[in-house]
Amino acid sequence: MKKSSYLLQIVMTFSIIGTSHFTFANNTDQMEQNSSLKDPRVPTRYLPIEKLYQSGSVGFSFVDRKSVKLHPYNPLIRTYSRITNYSPALSQDKEGSEEGFSYHSIVVQEYVNCHNFEYAKGITQFYENNFGEGQLENSTHEINRLISTESGTKERRSLQVICALPLND
Repeated sequence: MKKSSYLLQIVMTFSIIGTSHFTFANNTDQMEQNSSLKDPRVPTRYLPIEKLYQSGSVGFSFVDRKSVKLHPYNPLIRTYSRITNYSPALSQDKEGSEEGFSYHSIVVQEYVNCHNFEYAKGITQFYENNFGEGQLENSTHEINRLISTESGTKERRSLQVICALPLND
């Protein structure tokens, strides 16, 4: 009995030492990646939806709870803003010019039909800082076609969460 408890203590000690070394080595990357999650507005105003990986950057996608409203012309459709923060910043080429821009945040106006679980993307805006703050770097407008989702997919699960949020009129 005592031998097994000593063996367990030794294994736990090695695992703690290995974990602390790994944490120390990646401390700066981890702090930069989780900066958007540590914002005090995250639990109250911004609802975390998913974690993304794009071009060596880690992104966290949020729904702005204050932006969930009914569409002005169609009461079956909700509109909301999806905000994705990337760390480190991503860069993109600008159309019509030789120089590009870098951004930390993308704000997309999206539309949801909660009865059929369909969604469409609207205006996409690229911002300099997290949560759509700072200078607007670029803006694009996509075609508003509703896309249906299949049950069990991550898109359907996120739409179910968005449809369950209260409206802000």
